[in-house]
Amino acid sequence: MIDVTEVWKDVHSSIVKIKHLKVGKSISSGTGFICRKHLITNNHVYANIGADKIKLETVLQDGYTTNLKIELTYDDFRKRLIEGMPEQSWDFAIISISDTPFFQLLFSCNG
Repeated sequence: MIDVTEVWKDVHSSIVKIKHLKVGKSISSGTGFICRKHLITNNHVYANIGADKIKLETVLQDGYTTNLKIELTYDDFRKRLIEGMPEQSWDFAIISISDTPFFQLLFSCNG
C-alpha cells in the first residue's frame, strides 16, 4: 500500500496552485506541477479568459501555508505557452516560467 503522506512529502514542493484574478479577486483556480523547469497544467486552467493577473503559489509540507508566490500579468502568462491541447483533446499546457524570480528561487531551494 502506498503511504500518501510520504508521497506528498516528496512532491509537495513541485505542486503549484494557479489562481486567475480579476481586479484582485480570485475568479477561478487550478493546479499544476513543475517538471524540468516548466509548469504543466490543464489547458482549460491555462486558457481561462477574463483574468487580468495569474497568481502562482507553492505550499509547505502542511499543504496550507504558502511558501512561494508570484503574480504575472495574464498576457505574460499566455505568452509563455510552449505546447498545449484543448480540453476536448488531451487537455494539457506546458508553460515556460523558469526565468521568473519565483521559480529561480524555488529551484535554488529544491535543487
